[in-house]
Formats: sequence, C-alpha cells, structure tokens
Amino acid sequence: MSMVELLVLGLISEEPRHGYDIIREFRARGYAQWSHISEISVYKAIERLHAKGFIEPAASRMGSKTPDRRTFELTDLGKERLSDLVFSLLGSEVPLYHDYFLPLEFHKALPVEETITALEKRLFFLEARSESIADFADNIEGVLDMLQSLMAEHLEEIYRREVVWLRRVIDELKKQFKGVDR
Repeated sequence: MSMVELLVLGLISEEPRHGYDIIREFRARGYAQWSHISEISVYKAIERLHAKGFIEPAASRMGSKTPDRRTFELTDLGKERLSDLVFSLLGSEVPLYHDYFLPLEFHKALPVEETITALEKRLFFLEARSESIADFADNIEGVLDMLQSLMAEHLEEIYRREVVWLRRVIDELKKQFKGVDR
C-alpha cells in the first residue's frame, strides 16, 4: 500500500470526498511539505481502492458551476485497512522516511493504546539503529575518510533527533489521552 493510498483512505475516513477534494485538502493541510503526491496518483489510487473494495461511491455532488463529482466513502473493509496501514507505518522499521507524518496524521484510525504501541515499536527500532551506527563509527574510526565519517556522524544525529522527537510525541499522546474512556 502506498502513501497516496493512505492519504486517500485517511481523508475519506473524515468525510466522503471526491478526487479533487482530496488534492485540495492535501495542499490546504500542508502535506506537500513532506510528501510528494501527484494529482494523477490520487485518481489512480481511488480506482485501485474502489476495485479492492476499500471505498465505494457515496453520492454525486451537482452544482451549477461544477461538474458532477463522484464522492467516495470508506467501506468496513476500508476502515480496517486504514487501521492496519496506520499501525504498520507508525511502527515501521524503515530507517528514515519523510512520509512518516502521513500515518501520524491519521493516528486516530487506531485506538490510543495501539497508536502508542506502534510508536514505541518505532522508537525501539530507532534507538537500536542509532546505537548500531554509533558502534559502527567507533569501531572503524580511522578507516573511513573524512567525508564518510561526516556522513556517519550526520546519520547518527538524525536518528538521535528523531528519537528525541518521537519520545515527545509519545509523551504528549499519553498526556492527552490519560483518563480518556477506552
């Protein structure tokens, strides 16, 4: 499942939408800052998701100045797929990726406990990865040229910063949802 499919499922989960509405909302929310999704990919994703039974036509919007637009809503299968996808991506062991903000944006597709569990899974992975990079750099000190050493240092710092940020996200979620009826 691609990030564009996550975007389509996530936005349709909020309310029935048509393709142009998804693109407009993508831009309005500033998602383009961390994810590149083309207009054609949104329409192709809608076709795929419809063919797989994750979304279904909801209604047509007719307006005097706008063309007929077929809107879609999530099916039960689509809601389940969105939850599975968000959990999978939030707990991802992909080293570093900028599209991480999309699954985080739709974390409400999961119960709070599952969101925190997925984020803690990712945190564990990032901490281990950061430690292994540091160990690697320490063990080959003097073997790498200056540019390689700087690249390893940069990568280690990126992991450290993401660990710090992710701990803050988890702490905020725990505070925000503390005492919420689950």
